Amino acid sequence: MGYKKSLEKESNVRKIELTGNYFVDVAPKVSYAEARVLSQQSKDSPEDMNIGLIAKCVVAWNLDDDEGVTLPITPENVEALSLGDFSKIQMAVLESLGLQKKE
Repeated sequence: MGYKKSLEKESNVRKIELTGNYFVDVAPKVSYAEARVLSQQSKDSPEDMNIGLIAKCVVAWNLDDDEGVTLPITPENVEALSLGDFSKIQMAVLESLGLQKKE
């Protein structure tokens, strides 16, 4: 199968419940090379790297606009999250990438 294919098939998706009836699915799908690029792109702002990591690791969500249309998973929409929901997702992403121990 090969290393890269085995990573693609790995199913470590974790559902995070958010405010209301909303959720996000998080999976550790960022390579070292992608993390390095994110780091270089956000040298002036470590927060930008966190937002980029979250946008890469969120594989699905049901966040929608006022018309009920599901929002695309983008750094801009990640930034628009409430602080509480952002923190929940950030913790899950860091845990899924092995960068923080589960509490």
